[in-house]
Amino acid sequence: MRKSIVIVGAGFGIGLAVARQFGTNGYKVGLIARNQKKLAELTKTLDAENIEAYSASADITKLDELADALSVLGRELGQIDVICFSPLPNIKLIKPLLLTDPTEFMESLMLNVAGAAATVNTVLPGMRKRGTGSFIFTTGSAGIKPSHERAASAVTTAAETTYISLLNALLADTEIKVIHTIISGSIGKGEVHEPGTVADHLWQRHTLPKTDNHVSVLG
Repeated sequence: MRKSIVIVGAGFGIGLAVARQFGTNGYKVGLIARNQKKLAELTKTLDAENIEAYSASADITKLDELADALSVLGRELGQIDVICFSPLPNIKLIKPLLLTDPTEFMESLMLNVAGAAATVNTVLPGMRKRGTGSFIFTTGSAGIKPSHERAASAVTTAAETTYISLLNALLADTEIKVIHTIISGSIGKGEVHEPGTVADHLWQRHTLPKTDNHVSVLG
């Protein structure tokens, strides 16, 4: 059976680049995002490049909706071998500490921490049954370079980093990989990090043998 990847938080930056990277290496691709029009455009783009792609819309902060989308894609793909969890940040939440409402901290945590946990809880049982799989997480640098000017990012990235570390420890004695890449700097065409370069880095980390060091930094 051909292997598959599901990208949670798919967009035209890292998401599309990762889909291309894995798709051109024989993987079937599943895409999850909230915007159905964007998903249709992404799927059409990949289909034109002869990459087999499926999509399911879900708001990542609505955990039952996310779990349902993952289950739908799992059935369409046959199984989910790789998860790339890389939701787009909500730029409206990028505010100084004292201007960030408590509910905005919760919103950020729901997206990046609760969303990650819901994804893992849905997909991990199948990976454990097969004995293999990869969870790929990308985060910004706020967890290692926190700033009170970007308060929600700092708090949420620190929490997500802890979650990823705990997951890595939990799965240390298995063949299931937990890969965390911290990206410092802007991402986009002509920016500090080209999406294709990031995708290539994630592919290389996925294909290398599992090691004790699950974290890498693109600076």
